[in-house]
Amino acid sequence: METKKEYMAKLNELIRPKTFPIGIKLLKNADDEYINGMGRIRRPEEEIAICQIFSYARLYGWTILGTKEDNLCPVGEVALGFAKTPTSMSSGAMFYGRYQGSLDAAKKMSETIPRIKEEEFSAILAAPLDRFKLDPDLVLIYGNSAQMMRLIHGALWKDGGRLYFGSSGEAVCADSVAQTYITQKPQLGIPCYGERRFGILGDDELVMGIPYGMIGDVIKGLEKTHKSGTRYPIPVQLSTPKVFLMLKPKDK
Repeated sequence: METKKEYMAKLNELIRPKTFPIGIKLLKNADDEYINGMGRIRRPEEEIAICQIFSYARLYGWTILGTKEDNLCPVGEVALGFAKTPTSMSSGAMFYGRYQGSLDAAKKMSETIPRIKEEEFSAILAAPLDRFKLDPDLVLIYGNSAQMMRLIHGALWKDGGRLYFGSSGEAVCADSVAQTYITQKPQLGIPCYGERRFGILGDDELVMGIPYGMIGDVIKGLEKTHKSGTRYPIPVQLSTPKVFLMLKPKDK
């Protein structure tokens, strides 16, 4: 069996992400025995949004634990099973006038946001994949559209088919973490306004959640498709710039 360090090395070789691929583990509480052996675990110094936990891990390589009490994002805590859905969210009032033009439309959007069973968890651990002693629930990989394309190739190598994703432009933690956890299938997420503003995501970045149990198969698919000639970075076809031939003076 390949180790998490080997998984990290192969991801860095095959898709070259500019930030750390990170493992995510959802926990019943902050004292869960799972965290034993993780080494130094950082905690937020003040209240933050859940997506900022991911940013600390992927940008700085931190092992960081966030709890329900640390979190300020009302949608994120519902999506990850930290809390019950408040009336303001279920009614659509939280989104009305901001993302939808009617309360009914906002309610319909709210109903589509993936969410783990209410109060199933109360803490979340994030760290670079190779820092995990035990297995995380899933892996988050951030990258550009070409890198996401290659991950899709890897995910489909074994069984084929097609990957399906959904987005409302809100709560990418629901799409990339909650939906991945619920379906046990890779999910592509379009980062939301909050993760861009507070999680410091670039305009060109997307995120894919991959169940940890699938990561070995995805990497194997990346290796096989890389060997067949489908690679990242995408090799540009170098050829004679014929437009210059037309512009080049005929007389010398």
